[in-house]
Amino acid sequence: MNPLITSGITLITEGYAEIGFGHIRRSITLARELASSVPVQIWVVSESSHLEEEIAIHFKELNVCCGPLPDQLSGVEIVDLEPDSARRHLSRTQGKVSQLCLDYFNPELLPTVTVNLFDHSGEMEAAYCAAKQSDCYMEGPEYAIIRPSIQSHRPPIPPVIAEVKHLVLTFGGADPAGNTLKALLHLKELVSSSTGITIILGPLTSSAYEKQVRAQAPPNVAVLRAPDNYDAIVATADVVLSSGGGTLLESLCLAKPTVVFPQTAAEDKHARFHVQANACVMESDLHQVLSKPALRNALAANAHRRVDSHGVERIAEMALKLLSER
Repeated sequence: MNPLITSGITLITEGYAEIGFGHIRRSITLARELASSVPVQIWVVSESSHLEEEIAIHFKELNVCCGPLPDQLSGVEIVDLEPDSARRHLSRTQGKVSQLCLDYFNPELLPTVTVNLFDHSGEMEAAYCAAKQSDCYMEGPEYAIIRPSIQSHRPPIPPVIAEVKHLVLTFGGADPAGNTLKALLHLKELVSSSTGITIILGPLTSSAYEKQVRAQAPPNVAVLRAPDNYDAIVATADVVLSSGGGTLLESLCLAKPTVVFPQTAAEDKHARFHVQANACVMESDLHQVLSKPALRNALAANAHRRVDSHGVERIAEMALKLLSER
């Protein structure tokens, strides 16, 4: 375990089989953006030795700690936790440190700054205005944190997709809802055996579930577990089937016609926010996307406008401003 930093920024995040790898992945992206300016550490709230090994192998250059949170961290925190975890952490630490929270929806317990990808209720905005801190609340897909490796494959203009020759299925770090098997069952009925399908299983996928997927995959389906060239594979897709969290945002950034299979109620709500902008569709419209070129091209164009890949820079700028004001 690395020593605690005494100044700079700590990113507090979590990941396990039930919620996947998305929180950790975007924290790592943000940490890399900040590390050129200030000391940075990532604290992963986890007791999983397997997860700690994965992080140590793939992100050696970062100061990453795994385990229960210590009593005191640095003076500026970026908090990217599940709602209940975030509420517990803020109730214990509020007022002791400056905190920027990502995807946080508790108007009764406000951090210094909140950045949400969306908020249909408006309660958070109203709470900040009531506290006369309206400039400390931001929301919108322009704050989506996209990895540089995804950004490098972003097309300058939306593609025209006349045919569907390659589909990619990517349902996050673990796919706890079993959407890979569900989607595969649909595709067996909707596409021919000549259509290439790539299934990408996340790093937290259980070995038992991986065996199930491989056993049910027909010859035209390639099953890959946490491939190093994930970004390039998704970039080659004509259509992406994704979960409703980080994989959806990355697919939109790449201007892919995307069909969403949400893992949770929160992901469903997030996905429908983008459906309203005609940037993706839900699983019930899978057949429409596969059969209608005009729909695919409209989705690609709207997705390209929706997520511009500069969210990490915007959030990093806010965090550095917080640090400078201490």
